[in-house]
Amino acid sequence: MKFSIITVNYNGAGRIGRCMAAVAAQNIGDFEMLIVDNASTDHSGQTPVPDARFRWLYPGKNLGFAAGNNLAAREARGEWLFLLNPDAYMQDECLATLVKAMQRHPDCVLFGCTQLDDAAPDLLDGAGDCYTFIGYPYRGGENWGIEVLPDEGEVWGPCGAAYLIRRDVFEAMGGFDEDFFCYCEDVDLNFRLRLQGYHAIQVSEAFVRHEGSGITGRRSYFSLFHGTRNRLWTFIKNMPPALFWPLLPLHAALLCLLLMNPKYFHPRWDGLKAALKGLPAIWRKRQEVQKTRKIPLWKLMRAFTWSPRKLLWRMADVRVRGQ
Repeated sequence: MKFSIITVNYNGAGRIGRCMAAVAAQNIGDFEMLIVDNASTDHSGQTPVPDARFRWLYPGKNLGFAAGNNLAAREARGEWLFLLNPDAYMQDECLATLVKAMQRHPDCVLFGCTQLDDAAPDLLDGAGDCYTFIGYPYRGGENWGIEVLPDEGEVWGPCGAAYLIRRDVFEAMGGFDEDFFCYCEDVDLNFRLRLQGYHAIQVSEAFVRHEGSGITGRRSYFSLFHGTRNRLWTFIKNMPPALFWPLLPLHAALLCLLLMNPKYFHPRWDGLKAALKGLPAIWRKRQEVQKTRKIPLWKLMRAFTWSPRKLLWRMADVRVRGQ
């Protein structure tokens, strides 16, 4: 089997059915779809499946995005895992377009899709994730017009809303870090993959319409708390020592700057406190990650987004391979 499509659902009524229908409409049938229901209370976990290729998994509790995907990955039979949010809807020939990209880049194990804003599909929701040198990740091209969509090329990593990875590589990396629960687990995995020397390809013509925090809520307490905590954990866990100590003051300054916004102070402050509380465990993980790093430091540095202008304007950072 070529693809195992994995979706983690939590109270996705009105979305998960549409998500499954978009998968069923693909013109490539060599897939299965595993949908994990994280103890939804809105009966969305009983949404009928389109056909026998679709299967619900019921862990009986809310595992979060990270552990939910890991659970389904262990059940998966496909050569490739396509991790798809329940508020992300594949457009026609998305899978077929990804297959062609895989043929063009047979050495790559990681691919991302172009995300369109579901409410305004002439706007981008994201064209690949970027990671700045100060440790701040963002979705490249968010809220830009589709006319500025970059050509296919190398990107820091795919966004977890529509994330294609070879299954054996996902398993070898231990999947997502389940301590993250939700948010930035894809950024953390992308960083760990980078440290192992893997590259990601952003496939411009593979389209997915995405609501963007349609279930958790954009800038909700939940998203801000987990985003703050997990962003700091990602930086501490993955940044090599030669960069970690010089860049730590800049990352700390960024945290202070974000805390200055009174509207979002409380969730970010709570997230920071939770990050510091979990620091001993994250530091132990850091030691393991750094011991196995394979990529030269200069190659890692080249993969960062260095331009403040790109960060401030959330510009995409997709590059021709090898540059």
